[in-house]
Amino acid sequence: MGAVTDLTNRKRVENDILQSEQKYRVVTENASDVIWTMDLNLRFTYFSPSNKKLTGYTTEKALKITLDKLLTPESMELALQTFTAEMQLENNPEKDLSRSVTLELNEIRVDGSIVPVEVRICFIRDSHDNPIGILGITRDITERKKHEYILKKSEEKFIKAFKSSPVAIAISRLS
Repeated sequence: MGAVTDLTNRKRVENDILQSEQKYRVVTENASDVIWTMDLNLRFTYFSPSNKKLTGYTTEKALKITLDKLLTPESMELALQTFTAEMQLENNPEKDLSRSVTLELNEIRVDGSIVPVEVRICFIRDSHDNPIGILGITRDITERKKHEYILKKSEEKFIKAFKSSPVAIAISRLS
């Protein structure tokens, strides 16, 4: 009788795991942002399918690419500095285990073009809260950067007109 009970429990657990995996798969396969993981040697271990649209790399090729080939030199330097700082924070006994970091980086697409991205990263932890990997979410911020550039140019024009005006200009606020 014990073998039947063990088999029933095992099947239930396997079914629960399968359903859980299916839920995560639905999320990662349908996200517009790129979801990825890497080990602590900074080697990629997973990319969601949306990476193909962002970078042009197939999942197989993306998993083989090194971080220094994916990022511009300036972005690579910032990423390494951030990783080093985060690893140093791990020595603090009062560290925030749920902390994350957001960076603006430039990625190099398969065709050589550059895409600005926002990357949010946090550690994946083992049962003892030690970091064992990195979870990242990458978002294309090309449109945001275009709007920031347009706004900056508009502000520069306004300041130039304001400063070079031959007549006095005052800005006031009426309540």
